[in-house]
Amino acid sequence: MVSVGIPTYNRPDGLRRTLEYITKQTYTNLEIIISDNASVTPETKLVVNEFLTSDSRIKYFRQEENIGAFHNFKFLFDKATGDYFMWAADDDEWRPEFIESCVELFDNDTSLVCPQMELVWRLSNNKDPIKLPDLNKCISTYERISSFLKCAAPSMIYGLHKRTSLNSLVAFKSTFDFYDCALIVRILSQSNVKICDKKLYAAGIDDSEYKVKPNTTSAKSRLKYCPFILYTLESISNSDITIRQKIILICLLLQFSNNNYIYHESGYNQTPIYRKIELHLIIIFNKMLNIIHKILIPGGANVG
Repeated sequence: MVSVGIPTYNRPDGLRRTLEYITKQTYTNLEIIISDNASVTPETKLVVNEFLTSDSRIKYFRQEENIGAFHNFKFLFDKATGDYFMWAADDDEWRPEFIESCVELFDNDTSLVCPQMELVWRLSNNKDPIKLPDLNKCISTYERISSFLKCAAPSMIYGLHKRTSLNSLVAFKSTFDFYDCALIVRILSQSNVKICDKKLYAAGIDDSEYKVKPNTTSAKSRLKYCPFILYTLESISNSDITIRQKIILICLLLQFSNNNYIYHESGYNQTPIYRKIELHLIIIFNKMLNIIHKILIPGGANVG
């Protein structure tokens, strides 16, 4: 059985769309769990009632107060009983064969299967592919983590997980920025991840541009990077790989973090002079990391 966790809050139209996609999956042995994060209007419950009358696979829970997105996601996972689990956001889309195609690719060494993905810009109806790391060619823990850090795809968290494997990975008390990437690295450090060659999932964007959703925002920076770095360092350090490989992965991790810092913070808070100096120093640090990476891997490609 596959458990599908649907978090929702004040998005009845999105919830209806998600339920249409999930209830029409060709793989029918489903447990569909909805957690309403204390929506302020009754429309969410009305949408659920529409589907409850004709689909006994649906389980509905309403939080008495808003517990935040992270705890709502965790609540859904804790309620799941299936062999496999997936989160289904109420702004995304799935082909009818999404679950069936993913289930078919699982084996004893695989804990996550992701299809090819794309972005759907609903205002313009344009679509952009989401580039995924080529994990099917990776045969070692080092190769898997390296491939992801060079081509990180946070949306992979919305693939299909083996629930027992994911269980030990979500035993945390709080979230942080880039948590989805940190979780993927933790999964890659412990097992295989397969990429289905079919394009079966679309991440929906309802605005004209993608907006970063920071865990917390301060006057100094839009996002916080240290928790992600520390969590991912732990995954790397505990991996069964050589010291040299760990050093290379740490370089890639710092480059990934620095590149995101430059991208997300360069225009934040009108970029005062000390921020410009800080960004220039990070760019220099990035170049130093790239040099170290080339020394460790002679002839290695630039990953900065």
